[in-house]
Amino acid sequence: MGKRTKNIASLLFLAVLFYIQGPLSYAQEKSVSTFMRDAQKLYTQGSYEKAALSSKKALKIDPDYFPAYNMLADIYSRRGGFEEEAIAYLEKSLAINPAQAELYNNLSFLYNKIGKVDESVVYMKKGLKHDPENFSLNFNLGLTYLLYKHEPSNALGFLTKAYRKRPDFDKIYFLLGITYLSLNDRVSPLEFVTKLRESKNEYLAAVLEDAIRKANQGQTLEMGSLVQDYSKQPKKKAAPAQNKQEEPSVEVSGQDTQVSGSGVFTIKRVFQPKTDSENQ
Repeated sequence: MGKRTKNIASLLFLAVLFYIQGPLSYAQEKSVSTFMRDAQKLYTQGSYEKAALSSKKALKIDPDYFPAYNMLADIYSRRGGFEEEAIAYLEKSLAINPAQAELYNNLSFLYNKIGKVDESVVYMKKGLKHDPENFSLNFNLGLTYLLYKHEPSNALGFLTKAYRKRPDFDKIYFLLGITYLSLNDRVSPLEFVTKLRESKNEYLAAVLEDAIRKANQGQTLEMGSLVQDYSKQPKKKAAPAQNKQEEPSVEVSGQDTQVSGSGVFTIKRVFQPKTDSENQ
């Protein structure tokens, strides 16, 4: 009888333990949501340290809550020299939910930033497996192949897909023009000079036109110089908010950032090639 009572007590203890350590209770879920709402509010206010602390509190309750890892990754990516920490948070998030295509873009951005271009390419390709039409991934992968790896034949397909997705994005005109020029096509780049002028980007139109002229004279394209020209192009004046079309940015500005119950937290980025002076 005593043994039976002991077994019943053990079962009751296990049941209580499962209740405590099992699926999140309503109160716990509410606490996670509260901490993440606080984190988002602090983040938008620029209080990044406090936002990180609130995100970590959410993770103590639910270690698999991947939006908290996404926010922590973005906060650490803002700090110079903390790219490895940001990468670790993004990898944890993707291990929990690998279908977050835009996070592969952010992860590849960080690898690119610390000079690991091959790793950057690997993660962009992984992202495209989840979202083959993703604009940022196709654009950044094409840009990387062209300006970082000097492989225009590999760049062409990705830039073309990005162009079909965003035919109004003037930077693609320039990159496609340089790509065709690198592949010894002297006609197609002229079309993109016209498109750059129609989009009122006279700066890149002049740079591309000069590259075409040099190529026609038998001169070799100097990709390092083109990277510098692309990087220092004058910024356009911001369009009114109601008319402004979403444009990814290499800067982490809080644009396109959101946290929701479904676990969305993304910062969209387009790579900005480094000049030689910045790499030194």
